Amino acid sequence: MAAVLSSLYDRFLRKELTQERVAVIIWDSSVHGWGALVRLWANHDGLLVVVTFGPTDSVEAQVHQEALGASLALAAASKEFNLHNSVVIFRNDAVGALSALQKGCLSSVILQGLAARLALLCADLRAQPLFLHASG
Repeated sequence: MAAVLSSLYDRFLRKELTQERVAVIIWDSSVHGWGALVRLWANHDGLLVVVTFGPTDSVEAQVHQEALGASLALAAASKEFNLHNSVVIFRNDAVGALSALQKGCLSSVILQGLAARLALLCADLRAQPLFLHASG
């Protein structure tokens, strides 16, 4: 696989990754919920998922909405597709959420918890998460 994330994503878009298990989750969130397009190495058309947040979800700030949307999108995708032992590229325009999900965030209990939630889900799936900023 490509060593540079943008090159890997480019190869995915050109449908050159026929032997590699690569999934792409492109999502966006609002105060009401999140929507995601999940595309796979074997299904480039993908699956569109749109869901409202639950009453106990912490969505007070945009960065929280985006970080929560990532783990909820992965959970939904993993129910529809076998993502075990795959690389999952998370693509979003919220730099703060992507950074917190990748590294954790000790200055925010909410972001740290969301990062841990995503990391545990990835560990359960044995999936390698990669985070790609897409300006929007």
